[in-house]
Amino acid sequence: MTLACSTADSKIYYTLDGTDPTDASTEYTAPFSLDATATVKAIAYKGKDASAVATMQFVAIPTVANIAELTQLADGTEFVFGGEAVVTAAPTAKHLYLKDATGVTFAYDVAGGFTFEPGQHITAGWQGKVSFYKGLFEVVPTTALTAVEGVKDELTYDEVTPADVTLENANKVAVLKGVTYTAPLPTAEIRNQEG
Repeated sequence: MTLACSTADSKIYYTLDGTDPTDASTEYTAPFSLDATATVKAIAYKGKDASAVATMQFVAIPTVANIAELTQLADGTEFVFGGEAVVTAAPTAKHLYLKDATGVTFAYDVAGGFTFEPGQHITAGWQGKVSFYKGLFEVVPTTALTAVEGVKDELTYDEVTPADVTLENANKVAVLKGVTYTAPLPTAEIRNQEG
């Protein structure tokens, strides 16, 4: 945090607990860091003359260590991902599947900027926001994802049938065999077929 006043020779005082500062509060002498949610209030004095109180609230973004912790966050929660994850699938430039030892998640990039290949590791420290799209959990990165230089796993997947899928292994990455999916017809085609 850096505080400043345009009035020369003024002194700045501040609080971090939401109370209004006075000239008896902490004097600002150098930039400082916040490591938790705080309401910063500051006031400047030149002699006995005081400025209006300036207020700014800062909300700490939680750091999650792994995908299991990430998938417990509520819709709309911003986060920092503190662990490393592996790309398990990259079907389009907008879609990625990521895994670590604790689970699997889906990432969506509105701009379509993903250029990863399965097996690449994503470095820790990226930020994102949780979103539920049509009831499904996804993460939307708000900072760029980067690959760990020179690290790429050779991925293999177990082949399973629908009968093999249980609640306990539903988040396991596997090749699902014996499933037929029929895509619905676009609305215009349905109308044409109905006459």
